[in-house]
Amino acid sequence: MPLLRKQGINHPQYLILMILSYADLSQNKVISTDLSHLLGLQKHSITPHVDTLLKKGLLERQRNTSDRRAVFLKLTGRGKAMIEKIQPRTFTTIAAFPKSSKKEYEFLIDFLESFCTLSAENSGQAPGVYRQAYERLLVGGQEAFLKKIKEENPYG
Repeated sequence: MPLLRKQGINHPQYLILMILSYADLSQNKVISTDLSHLLGLQKHSITPHVDTLLKKGLLERQRNTSDRRAVFLKLTGRGKAMIEKIQPRTFTTIAAFPKSSKKEYEFLIDFLESFCTLSAENSGQAPGVYRQAYERLLVGGQEAFLKKIKEENPYG
């Protein structure tokens, strides 16, 4: 996507920023293992993306005060600003799709869930672990995100 290249990030890095944005809205903590589950990648494949985002100042690592082995990832102010800049374009793209019937929407959701389960299995991950990260970080953040959008644009 040219907009991402213009910002100096790639699609997996954008997805990481979006996951962290949702997690922040729902006040959930994220570790790199969560990212690997959600993106269907091995943990070692996430590290270069996280390192790049750290170097760009878009996210930061925070140690867990009760367990120093656990390291959480969090958006910086600069990372939040980038997401706020990119998201409107994403919404414009999504809004361009025609309205679907409830049946079509349910079919799409079922397909995506099956695809995610298959992706998890193909990358050697337990689908249940993926589902836990998905529910905690994305579904939990979605409600907070939609509330935020409605507050910013109550007529849209």
